[in-house]
Amino acid sequence: MEIDASKPENVEVPGTYKGTCIIFYETGYEGPPWAFMDERFMGIPEEGFPKGKWSQDGLHIVESGDQLTIYSPDNLEEVVWTGEVSLVGVESLNMDQQTWKRFFIEEYPSTLTPANHVSARDQIQD
Repeated sequence: MEIDASKPENVEVPGTYKGTCIIFYETGYEGPPWAFMDERFMGIPEEGFPKGKWSQDGLHIVESGDQLTIYSPDNLEEVVWTGEVSLVGVESLNMDQQTWKRFFIEEYPSTLTPANHVSARDQIQD
């Protein structure tokens, strides 16, 4: 299935993506595990994957300077955290580390405006 990423029907601000927070680990990647998956690249139909497959093309590593808004999984109207990400230390985000981890482990819905647009695939290949 071809995905036309040049037509982001699900975003309101240019360069802002709608998706989910996720934990990312892969051989060859040594950065922080905080990542974001663009929903346009989730649930791609493929035989053997009942819920669909995720494409790495939609994977973004969350970096300092990114604008991230995280929503309650129970109420998509409720913002549980929003702001500019600083990965110097979670304490600089005005929350405890366990709360920050939970957003990614439990894959909270979110929007991401990257400070500079580099996908995880590009970071691994560098």
